[in-house]
Amino acid sequence: VEGQIKEETAAQWCFDHQEPAGLGTNTMPSAIHYCLPIIGTRSVLGVLGVLPKSGKEAFLSDQVVMLKTFAGLLASALERLRAAETAEKTNLLVEKEKLRNTLLGSVSHDLKSPLSAIAGAAGALLEETPKNPLLISIKQEATRLTKIINNLLDMTRIEGGQIQLNMQPYYPAEIIGIAVDACREIMKKHKLSLHVKDNLPLVKMDGLLMGQLIQNLLENASIHTPSGAEVDIQADIVQGAFRLIVSDNGHGIPTGQEKEIFSKFATFARGDKPKGTGLGLAICQAIMTAHQGMIWAENRPEGGCRFTIELPAHLTMSEVQ
Repeated sequence: VEGQIKEETAAQWCFDHQEPAGLGTNTMPSAIHYCLPIIGTRSVLGVLGVLPKSGKEAFLSDQVVMLKTFAGLLASALERLRAAETAEKTNLLVEKEKLRNTLLGSVSHDLKSPLSAIAGAAGALLEETPKNPLLISIKQEATRLTKIINNLLDMTRIEGGQIQLNMQPYYPAEIIGIAVDACREIMKKHKLSLHVKDNLPLVKMDGLLMGQLIQNLLENASIHTPSGAEVDIQADIVQGAFRLIVSDNGHGIPTGQEKEIFSKFATFARGDKPKGTGLGLAICQAIMTAHQGMIWAENRPEGGCRFTIELPAHLTMSEVQ
């Protein structure tokens, strides 16, 4: 057992220091193996332990050179195997993601038409009996499912590279106003305030996608904050870049999930509020990535959270060019 520990110690020292150890060296020469590090281009891949045929005599200098050459060839072979394994895993992940997106897109398309028919029929019946709770519930749930399906389709198109940005100069207040008007119904139980800087310059963006992003942030706030919570929209130019902040005074983001919430299908809930679908914020991040911008989330010291988006300075314009 003592001899085994000695050999493991020599091998570990060789790995940590990237130098030979053991028999015939100045480091633990009483070991019975000559240990050589297998050094790759980025890291140590392992240790080669060689036992001389005689069992005790150290290797000659020309034999050491040969062993070092062999260790170098072994390192190259291991790196090729590792690269091939990584490429295979990457290909599998890509194919898995393609298959999932294809299935999501197919199912979403198949569900969209019947859901639209259900919502339309419920709306028509509500005109005759406007206070029927069952019809109201049917229409609300059909509308909610339609929103989920639209998010699935949007995510599939964005990740598949099927959406081309239509970059045009817009006044930020115009895009914000349209998005706020579209969210009046879902924000009716919240206090919405606007603090948009006067005389903001034109900013190049895809107006439809940016409007959808703002709507998603407002919808996220409506889901994850209690009724009566205040939601605030701020917009300004900061160091030449366009910055928009959507903040609330709700429960905030669970600690450690400030980045994870932008992943697809990542959901969380606090209190009696339901979980979302986990797609709205992922779509926001995809839209900002397409614009070469940034989006991040953080909790506010006074309570609640804020979502900040920033478009690069080169998209800010003083006039239409």
